[in-house]
Amino acid sequence: MLHHLVSALEFDRVGDRFGGASFDWKAFLRVADEEHLTLGVGARNFAEVPESIQQEIVSRRAKNVVRMDRIRSSYRAISEQFRREGVEHVVLKGFSHWPCYVADPVDRPQYDLDLWCRPEDILRARGALTGLGYEPLFEENGVPVDHLPPMTLKNGWQWRGDYFDADMPASVELHFRLWDPSTEHLELRGLGEFWDRRTNRNVGDFSFPALDRVDTVAYAALHFLRHLLRGDFRLYHPYELAHFLDHTAGWDDFWRRWRGVHDEPLRRLQAVAFQLAANWFHCRLPAYVAEESAQLPERTQQWFSELARSPLEAKVRPNKNELWLHLSLLNSNADRIAVAKRRLLPKTHRTRYAPHIPESSTTRRVRWARRVFQVRFTLSRLRHHARALAPTFTGGLRWWLSGSEFDPQFVRFLSAAALFNCGMSVFFLFFNVLLLRRGLHEDMVGAVAAAMSIGNISGTLPGAYLLRRFGLSRVLATAFGGIAAMCALRVLFPSPVVLLGSAFVGGAMFASYAVSIPLAVAQFTTERSRRMGFSIVFASGIGVGVLSGLIGSRLPGLLERWPGLSGFSLETTLLAACAVAALGAIPASKLRILESALLGTEADGQKIYPRDPAVHRMLAALLIWYLATGAFNPFFNVYFVKELGLSLSSVGILFAAGQAVQVASLLIAPALLRRFGAITGLAGMQCMTALSLAALALGPAGPIAGFIYTAYVATQYMSEPGIYSLLMERVTPQERSGTSALNFLIVFGGQALAAAVAGMAMRRFGYRVVLALAGLGALLAGLMMRGLFENRESSLSKTVPIS
Repeated sequence: MLHHLVSALEFDRVGDRFGGASFDWKAFLRVADEEHLTLGVGARNFAEVPESIQQEIVSRRAKNVVRMDRIRSSYRAISEQFRREGVEHVVLKGFSHWPCYVADPVDRPQYDLDLWCRPEDILRARGALTGLGYEPLFEENGVPVDHLPPMTLKNGWQWRGDYFDADMPASVELHFRLWDPSTEHLELRGLGEFWDRRTNRNVGDFSFPALDRVDTVAYAALHFLRHLLRGDFRLYHPYELAHFLDHTAGWDDFWRRWRGVHDEPLRRLQAVAFQLAANWFHCRLPAYVAEESAQLPERTQQWFSELARSPLEAKVRPNKNELWLHLSLLNSNADRIAVAKRRLLPKTHRTRYAPHIPESSTTRRVRWARRVFQVRFTLSRLRHHARALAPTFTGGLRWWLSGSEFDPQFVRFLSAAALFNCGMSVFFLFFNVLLLRRGLHEDMVGAVAAAMSIGNISGTLPGAYLLRRFGLSRVLATAFGGIAAMCALRVLFPSPVVLLGSAFVGGAMFASYAVSIPLAVAQFTTERSRRMGFSIVFASGIGVGVLSGLIGSRLPGLLERWPGLSGFSLETTLLAACAVAALGAIPASKLRILESALLGTEADGQKIYPRDPAVHRMLAALLIWYLATGAFNPFFNVYFVKELGLSLSSVGILFAAGQAVQVASLLIAPALLRRFGAITGLAGMQCMTALSLAALALGPAGPIAGFIYTAYVATQYMSEPGIYSLLMERVTPQERSGTSALNFLIVFGGQALAAAVAGMAMRRFGYRVVLALAGLGALLAGLMMRGLFENRESSLSKTVPIS
């Protein structure tokens, strides 16, 4: 309904946009009432709505006439009391916005009086209101505002769902400032001059002090922006601005003066509000406003490109994507952290049930109703914040990637991979336990793992052909769905033939997914952002795995409590994990890339493998690298338990710490590669990995060994963005699939060979000898990598900035 409401009020609207004969007018009217736009719909679309809705609008307008008369009468009494007390004031909103904001003042709903007083007069103003019988609706609730708590005449009125109830008392808000820089972290100069430019304004025979017209529009924009950045605006605020902008689009003298009296920071914030109003309601922009909008910061412009309609969507599906707009306007990281903390970890403020009932006349029933109302309100706000988290972080990722030279489809690829990794992490956490519960032994567990490894190796080179033949989206979607199906078969059919066959097929399909990762990142990034792209993909994979493991560890116990699932919790968990992994096929199938540019054509299909001898030598160095790391990685837990005497719980903590370090190291890798150069940085990381292996070979004490191990995983995984980006940069787009296939053939084959040989060597010669040899291998790989590209360092790294 909100979409139809906005559409109905667009200034370039042509034709009917109410949805035909089946349109739900009652729901539409309810949303229009909530957003204070019913009278606006009547003023703009009266002839297009059914007769019954016309009658409703006429009735609401008649009630608003009564309300406006009462509000003006209340204002006259307040103004006279202020005059007697010597309190100067300015009317900020409401009837002071006529005539440019609405064609007729009674077409603007008004619910309170906003009066601005100088700080030195604010307490006397409150005393004057108290003398007229006004009381605060509630005490301070901890939410930063620019006015004292609203005051009203508490006459026992209660809310009954009628936004145009003529008996609804008008509250009074006494403003002591126009902007709160300490909360918004945006300093504005010149707001004090608004007071010096105040004037008297007339609506018929009704006169009152108001802001200068250029300051009135400035305050209206700031008022909307403040509520927008705090996530609680009414849609009437931007519509009012859109009406004004469209009405004054040709007033060059007015807008020239507007630019002359407001300095650049104040104009910039107004331009943000104006741009949103124009984006949502398609109004005309005055030329001077358009110039200011074009000069908004680049990150702000990117927010408008990606997330401009998110605040509208938040009224239906919660999100806080206005946070990223706010951050784009800030200049310091300290300010950004403060704002992000306030918005992502908000304090739930108190509100009041029936606040117009005086405390002296509350009954026991009303007191209990207030308590219940507060509990329900708090729970609803907590639910709102929880629902908003995921869309907010997704929107933030889209916004950040839009400024980092990433293709928007990079997020879709990440989403597909995250779903797949989430399901598979939970599956492999429990699958071996299921095999043991079914009476199988470690030999079958090892055979299934071996079948998967053989499938990985066997499917690597065919994976390159499939990518070239069918394209990335089809291969990824098929791989995700097929792997999930193979895993489900292993759960449903415990036959050894099914277990081994499905493990082999699933491993081959996984090889296609692995081969596709470098291609996808290379396609959805530029040379500037490629290393960061690889870092994000690998770090998100590890992070999703850790989070999924934590969640998955609790699933069997939770499912065990569900009626009808007792005794089947482990199988149910595994099948649910397969279903989650299969969901990754949905976003994967929607990936759209230029397949011919990425994978080659039939004419050059035979040239999908790299022809540059330097790439061949690099692959040889990588084989030594994967043999070195593969000789220790599968045995790290056994090493710490058997060789160093750590307990299983300590090894678990060490593993978790290693996972966290991996994520952090992957994310900082691009900065280090930029600082030291791609080749020098990569070779240095590999040499540091070699030193860590050598240090572990000395058999250090437990705490020291734990520190060395975290350094080992940090430097080892930190090198991955550099390895993959170098491979993709050294070959043509047509050779990327073949290069990726060869790389993963080395990865899978080298690690399998290293694990088999290292296992036998450890039993015969001990851990120290194997670790020392692995360290020498990693050092040799680093030196080979450095020597291989030594003469090309500048062309490969220093001339290519890394984001």
